[in-house]
Amino acid sequence: MRQWLYSSFILLSCLMLLACGAGNELTTTETDGDSDSDATIVLSVSLSDDSGNSVTNIDGADPINVSVLLTSGGNVSANSKIEFSLNDSVGQLLVTSALTNDQGIATIKLFAGNNEGAGTLTASVDTVSSSVDFSVSNPVMISPIALNLSLIDSAQNVTLNVSSASPVTAQALLTQNGVPSAGVKGKFLLSDD
Repeated sequence: MRQWLYSSFILLSCLMLLACGAGNELTTTETDGDSDSDATIVLSVSLSDDSGNSVTNIDGADPINVSVLLTSGGNVSANSKIEFSLNDSVGQLLVTSALTNDQGIATIKLFAGNNEGAGTLTASVDTVSSSVDFSVSNPVMISPIALNLSLIDSAQNVTLNVSSASPVTAQALLTQNGVPSAGVKGKFLLSDD
C-alpha cells in the first residue's frame, strides 16, 4: 500500500510539473527509423524532492527523485526499460534501470556521491536519450548493503529441497559494508509458483 501511495504521489507530481512546464525538464525526440511509422519517441526527465518540488541539488544523505515520462507516437509507453547513467562520480545510482508503469513513468532515486560539484544524469531507451544536470552539496558515500537468503534443514545444512516431510527454516542475513545488521525488521513472502 505504501509503495502504491509513493508511486501515485510521484506520478501526480510529474504530471503537475509537465502540465505547468516547470521543473528541470529536458526532452529528446527521435523517430524509430522505420519509414512506414510515424512513431516519435519522447523522453521527459524531471528531478524532484519527496514533496514534488522541482530540484537540481542533492544535499547530503537526502536523495532526489528522478522521473522519466516515455511516450511513443503521442501515447504513453508502459513496461519499457529505461536505462540510467551518470557521467562522473558526483552522484550515485543504486538502481540503473527501471520499467515504465501504466502511465509511462519510470522513477528512481539519485543519491549524493562522494564528491561535491555538478554532474549529469542520462536516461535512455533504445537509441533515444535525454540528460539533466544536477549538483551535489555535502557529499556522502552510500554503504553497500547485501541480503543473503538461505533455507536451512533440520540438520542445520543449507538446502533447496522443501516438502511437507522435510520442512526448512528460512534465514536472512543483512549486512552493511560486510558487517551483519541487527534489529532490522524483515518480511518473508512465498510465491505461488
